[in-house]
Amino acid sequence: MEKQNVNLGLSDDRLHCPECGDIVFKKLPGTTDIECINCGHKMPELTKLTHA
Repeated sequence: MEKQNVNLGLSDDRLHCPECGDIVFKKLPGTTDIECINCGHKMPELTKLTHA
């Protein structure tokens, strides 16, 4: 699979939900958390930066 936007730091690999494997997240207003739109799994936004 070809990686794109690597120089922007937007690799899809880091945004995969650990629960369902989807890559669709939304930022939760007023928090530092993001939530998977697919399964509802929540995790700190910083996790996506270090989760590889």
